[in-house]
This record gives sequence, C-alpha cells and structure tokens, in this order.
Amino acid sequence: MLSGKVDVLAARRKDKTNLLDRQLTEAHKLNADKRASKSALDGLRKEEGRLRQALKKQEKQRQELAAAIRKSIEAEIAKEQEGRRQRA
Repeated sequence: MLSGKVDVLAARRKDKTNLLDRQLTEAHKLNADKRASKSALDGLRKEEGRLRQALKKQEKQRQELAAAIRKSIEAEIAKEQEGRRQRA
C-alpha cells in the first residue's frame, strides 16, 4: 500500500517535471521570438527613418526644380514681351 502511494507520487512528480520542462522550453522559444520580432521592428524603424529622409530630400529637390522651371518660363515670357515692345 505504501509502495503504491510512492509510485503514484513519483508518477505525479514526473508528470509535473515534464510539464515544467515543456513550459520552460516554450518560455525560451517565446523569448527568442520576442527578441527576433523586436530586432526586426528596430530594423524596420531605421529603414523607415532613412526612407522618410530620402523622401524629404526628394521633395525639396522637386520644389527647387519647379521653382527653377517657373523662373526660366518667367524669364522667357519677359524676354518675349520685351522683344514685342521693341518691335512696336
């Protein structure tokens, strides 16, 4: 009878130990996944910042080009109007 109880307790202990081992393994896997996700997110944030800077630079260049084109067109119009005045 005592031997039976010892066997039952030993089996319970073995089951609980196995469960604990599985839980620890899962916890380690989850922590590894969490670190990998954080690393990927950090990389994406850096890339996003770099892309935002590039976009801002391109927008500034676009505005400068538009201003230069506008200025060139205005100069051509002024030159054409001056030529008309001189002919009249």
